[in-house]
Amino acid sequence: MRLSNSLAKSQPVPKGNGLTFEETIQLRLHLFGRVQGVGFRPFIFQLAQLLGLRGSVANDTQGVEVWLQGTPQAIQQFQQCLTSQKPDFFPKQAVIDGIESHSVPLAEQKRFENFSIIASSSENQESQAIQISPDLAVCDHCLQEFHDPTNRRYHDPFINCSDCGPRYSILSHSPYDRPHSSMQAYTMCAACAAEYQNPNSRRFHTQGICCPDCGPRITLFDALRHPLAEGATAIQQAAQCLKTAGLVAFKGVGGFHLLCNATDSNAVATLRQRKRRATKPFAVLCSNLEMAQQIAHLSSHEIELLTSEVKPIVLVEKRTDSDLCEEVASNIHRLGVFLAYTPLHHLLFQLIDFPLVATSANLSGEPILYEASDVFEKLCQPNHSLVEAVLDFDREIVNPCDDSIVQSINGKSMVLRLGRGLAPYYQPLSHQAESPKKTALAVGAQQKSAVACDDGKRVMLSPYLGELGSLAAFQRFQYTLQSFLTLHHLTPNQVMSDIHPDYASSQWAAEYAQQNALPYVTVQHHYAHALACMVEHQLESPVLAFCWDGTGLGDDLSSWGGEVLLADKTGYERVLHVKPFKLLGGDQASRQPRRVALGLLFDFYSLETVLTLDVPTIDAFSQTEIEQLYSLYQRNLNSPFSSSMGRVFDAIASLCGIVQTLDYEGQSGLWMEPFYDNSITEAYDCRIKQNQIDFEPMIQQLIMDHQQGVAISTRVSRFLNALVNVIDDVAHQFKELPVIVTGGVFQNKTLMALLERRFVDKARPFYFQQHTPLNDGSIALGQLLAKRKASNL
Repeated sequence: MRLSNSLAKSQPVPKGNGLTFEETIQLRLHLFGRVQGVGFRPFIFQLAQLLGLRGSVANDTQGVEVWLQGTPQAIQQFQQCLTSQKPDFFPKQAVIDGIESHSVPLAEQKRFENFSIIASSSENQESQAIQISPDLAVCDHCLQEFHDPTNRRYHDPFINCSDCGPRYSILSHSPYDRPHSSMQAYTMCAACAAEYQNPNSRRFHTQGICCPDCGPRITLFDALRHPLAEGATAIQQAAQCLKTAGLVAFKGVGGFHLLCNATDSNAVATLRQRKRRATKPFAVLCSNLEMAQQIAHLSSHEIELLTSEVKPIVLVEKRTDSDLCEEVASNIHRLGVFLAYTPLHHLLFQLIDFPLVATSANLSGEPILYEASDVFEKLCQPNHSLVEAVLDFDREIVNPCDDSIVQSINGKSMVLRLGRGLAPYYQPLSHQAESPKKTALAVGAQQKSAVACDDGKRVMLSPYLGELGSLAAFQRFQYTLQSFLTLHHLTPNQVMSDIHPDYASSQWAAEYAQQNALPYVTVQHHYAHALACMVEHQLESPVLAFCWDGTGLGDDLSSWGGEVLLADKTGYERVLHVKPFKLLGGDQASRQPRRVALGLLFDFYSLETVLTLDVPTIDAFSQTEIEQLYSLYQRNLNSPFSSSMGRVFDAIASLCGIVQTLDYEGQSGLWMEPFYDNSITEAYDCRIKQNQIDFEPMIQQLIMDHQQGVAISTRVSRFLNALVNVIDDVAHQFKELPVIVTGGVFQNKTLMALLERRFVDKARPFYFQQHTPLNDGSIALGQLLAKRKASNL
C-alpha cells in the first residue's frame, strides 16, 4: 500500500500526532457513484491515515460521506487523490460520478481523535440514489490463495475480497452493509473478524468476508430432494455425475445453471431432449483461457472480454477441430464461451478436465430459477426429472441475475444481454433535473424485459428479466421492479411504457399509474430504441436512426420494424421504412420464415406463377397449403401488414433454403452468417420509392440466382451487402446528421462489422450501443429520456 511516486513527491505528508484542533480545518465530502461494495471506505481510511488526517467515513443512502480534519495542504492532497492523482491502491471497481464539498463552519465542527469507519446512515433518502456494485468474478489475488495449500482459504468455495465476489445478487437494502445482505446469516469466525478489522488486509471491511469455518454450506441432492453429500464430497459427487453423462443443476451467483459435459454427444442430446430445446445454441463454461482457446478462435479483444472482472458469455468463432460436440451449437459458426467466475466453479474444475454446457435452469419462456425449492418443483418431476442431481448452498440469492452476453465488433464491445457483472447499469444524465425529487419509472417492452428509473441526476437500468409471456416471468418482473425501487430508495412520480396496450408491462404501468394518481406516458417502441442509443452516447443534437428489429407497434397501429427516424429528445419523424408486406397467419409467420417469404412472393407474382417457382420456400409447402394461404392473403384474413426487417431476414433465409421453421428468435440471421463470403462485394438491388425501402428487385434477383445454381454463400453475401448499401445511401441524403443503428437486427455480427467498417472508412459519425443492449433490453432506458419531453409540455 503506497501513494504513487509522483503524488508522494508533490506534497510532504503531514504527521497526525502533532495536530491540534485549532491548527486544522474541517471539510465534509459527499461522494457519488460506484463507491459501495468496492472497498471504498477502506481506501478512504488508508488514505486518511497516510496523510495524517482525522475524521470519519460512512456509507449512506446516496454514496459515501467523509469528514476530514487536518491541515489545508493535507486535505487538498486528499481531494487530488480522488480525482487527478489517484494512488496505486485506489479501488479497481470504484467509479466516482460526483463530489460535493462543504467547508464546515466552526460552530458545526466535530472533534476527532483519529480517523475511523463508522456505522452507515439511512438518513437523507430524498436525494440521489445509491449506485450498487454488480457481482464481480473472483479476482486473481483470491485465486492465488484458493490454490495455495498453506493458505487457510485453500479451495474455499466462497472466497472473496474487496475487489470481487457477489454484490447486487445478495443485497436486500442499501447502504451496502453485511446486515443488509445475505451474509447477515453468517457470524464471522475470529480469524475473519481479525481480517475485517485490519487496515492492512485486503478484506478490511469487506462485507462478504467468510471462510470454510464460517461461510455458506454446500449440499448435493438427488432429484427426489434426498441429501447425498455436503461440502467437498458434494462437489466430488457432482463432478462424478458430469463425468458419466449426467446432468446437474448447479447454483451460481445469480441463479442455477444446468451443467453437462460439452464434449459428450449423449449428455448434450439428453439435455436438449429434456429441456425441449431442439437447436438453440448452448453456452460453454471453461475452466480457464487455455481451455477456451481449444474450442474457439479468439481475437485479442475477445480475450480481454473473457478475462475481465465481469467474465461474461462472449460470442466467438468456434473451432472445427475441437472435442466439443456439434450438438452444442449446430448450423452456426459462433459459440457462447465464458470462463469460471466463482471459486465454486474453480473447485469443480479441479475434478474435471472438459468444458461444460452451462445454460440457465428454467422452463421454456420462464426466468432463471434461483431457489432450490423451485428447481425441485419445476425441473424434478417424478418420472421426468431434468437433472440427476442438484448442488445447492445456503447463501440466499436476493436478486436473481442471468449471465451477461457480449460480442466484439471490430474491437468494440456490444452487449446483447445485460446481466451479472454489468447490471445494474448507471449513467449520469447530461442535463440533470432541477428538482432531484423527480423520479421516473420505465417498464420497457414485452420481450427481453428490463426496468429503468432515474433520480433526476442519472438513469438506472435493471438486469435482463426475459419475456413477459408467462406468469412466472411476470412475477419476476414485479419482484425485480419493487426490489430495484427499494434498493435505490425511490418512489416514482411518473410512469412510462411502450405504446402497445397488450404488453404485460404496459398493462401493469397503466394500472399502477391509475392507482397512484401518477402521470402515465407511452413511448413508441422504435423511438425508445433510438433514445436508448442517444442516452448512452449522450447525443444532444438530432440523429438519423436506423431502428431495425422484429416488431414494435407503430403510430398507425401496424407492426413496424424496419424504420429510419429523424430523432431528437423532443420527438421524431418517420422518414423511411421497409415497404409493408403481409404476415400470413399473423404470429405464426414470426415462427415460420416460409410464410413470410410466401407472402412476399404473392406481392410480386400471381398464384399460378408462384406454384411454378423453383425455390425452397415453395418446396416447404404442399400445393393445397399454398392455395389456402393465398386465400388468406387475398381476403386479408389474419394477414397483418408489417415493415419488420427481422421478418425480411426470415424471408431470405427461407428463399435460400437455410431454415423454414424457427426454434428460437434470431435463428435466421445466425444460420445465415456462416455463408457470408468477404470476397463477394456485389449486392442485390433495392429501390427507395415514396419513403419506402422496396425489396422487390432483390427478391427477383435472388430467385434468378437460385434457379441458375448460384451458391447460397453468394446469395447471402449479396443480401447483407445490399442492407449495408441501403443504410449508406440513405445516410448520404442526411450528410449533416450522425448515424445511429439500434434494434435486434443489428445484433448480427457480420452486418454490424460491415457497417462499422464502412462508416469508419467514410469518417462519418456512427454510433451503436456498447454498454447497454441494442435489443429490447434497453427500451426502458429510452423511455426515460422520452419522459422529459412529456413532462415539459
